[in-house]
Amino acid sequence: MANVYQFSKLSKPMQEKLLQYIASRYSKRPVFNKSVSAYGMKQTFNRMAGTKEEHITSRCFKEAMEASGFKARLLGEDRGRESNYEFNVYVLKRPR
Repeated sequence: MANVYQFSKLSKPMQEKLLQYIASRYSKRPVFNKSVSAYGMKQTFNRMAGTKEEHITSRCFKEAMEASGFKARLLGEDRGRESNYEFNVYVLKRPR
């Protein structure tokens, strides 16, 4: 399984799948939501996507959220490739 650190490095089908996932589960709100983070959100997507070839990282998920019009803010220190982020997001659908 390959970690993908940049949204632009994902295959086109996976980019579309990720953007559709974001559009169907999240909406914008005026303030940041401290109860969810890129790490948890991308973990849920990775389980749902079930791909062995491309593993979405927090940074990749952040870039997809920004491409979808959300704002991102770094949580804590920048630890390089696996930093964590929060977003101005409402969660529309929680996974079961």
